[in-house]
Order: sequence, then C-alpha cells, then structure tokens
Amino acid sequence: MNKELMNHWGSLLQPIFPNGTEFEVAPIESYFQAKASWKTGTEPDRPNKMSKTILITVPEEIADDYANKNDAQRQSDDIRLCEFVKSNLANHDPDHNNPRDVPPPVVEWIAGSNVLNS
Repeated sequence: MNKELMNHWGSLLQPIFPNGTEFEVAPIESYFQAKASWKTGTEPDRPNKMSKTILITVPEEIADDYANKNDAQRQSDDIRLCEFVKSNLANHDPDHNNPRDVPPPVVEWIAGSNVLNS
C-alpha cells in the first residue's frame, strides 16, 4: 500500500472520531487499515476504560482501483469513505462489558466496492 495514500485516508478519517481518540493507520503492505478507540467515560470506577476498537479496512483491490482513478473520482470516493465512517460511527455503541483484564471487542468496518467503486 502506498504510504501517501495511507496518510491521506488517515488524515481524512481521524477528525471524524471523538476528541482524544487513539487513531492509528496500520502499516499493512497490501491494504489500508486504521484503528480507532477512545475512553468511554461510561463507568466512574473505570476512568480509563477504552471503547470497542474499530478497524476500518479498505481491501487491496479497492485501494488499487482508487489509485488508478482521476482526481475527481478520488475526491468522490474520499467523500463516500468519510460518509461511510460517519454513518457507521453514528450507529456504533462504543461501550462493552469486557472486564479490565480483557481487551475491548473489535468491530471491523470494511469499505468495499459498495463504498469506493462507483
């Protein structure tokens, strides 16, 4: 995966999440993946409880197709990717019941051809 594209998508998606979100673009060679989680603030006795971890994935073929598009098509795809994440986030319940010693659950949102290939 092109590092410039990874940084581009990461910079588009990070501001969508709540302030204080731990946001990381994973250095995966063949596809895009970003990870996001934040403190839930839902349990006074667990002030550092983290939300469910969200993985946003763009499969390799979709990312390759994006790289071969013109600027106008890429801008349209960028808008659709952001809307996809905003929509999923609006319907996302970040809370969970895992105990302190168990990592939070992981939820994966795959931005496939339904999102990025118009």
